[in-house]
Amino acid sequence: MTSTNGRASAAAASWHRPLRALAARRIRSHTLWRMLQQHGLLFVAVVLGTTATSLTSTLPSLAIPLLSSEFALHQHQAQWTNAAFLLPMAGSMLATPWLLQRLSLPRVYGLALTLLLLGAVLCSLAASFPALLAGRIAQGLATGVLQPMPA
Repeated sequence: MTSTNGRASAAAASWHRPLRALAARRIRSHTLWRMLQQHGLLFVAVVLGTTATSLTSTLPSLAIPLLSSEFALHQHQAQWTNAAFLLPMAGSMLATPWLLQRLSLPRVYGLALTLLLLGAVLCSLAASFPALLAGRIAQGLATGVLQPMPA
């Protein structure tokens, strides 16, 4: 009884093998799959960079009450953290094509990610409000360069 059951399952498995192979071949031949195989690490870096810039632009808005209490600021003063981010971001976004023409894409991307990281470190270690604003300016400059790049 086990031998007939074994033959039936082997026959069913052998029937699915050509379909699986065909599906795998079709997936491997797809251009997106090829691009991910060849440039997967680059894709991951671009997605992480874009995610990091999105988080640095939105999350500090939630921290306005905490900033107000930590640095003894009024709410309108604490809102400068957003302005110190958005104004340089708009300016550096306009300068991105010029930077890409002068330097290579990987170099600009690496420099912008480094500036974003340095701004985050400066913000996290800021002992005064001007130091926090300097970190937000650095993050805004880097975000303005990084956000148009995936397109």
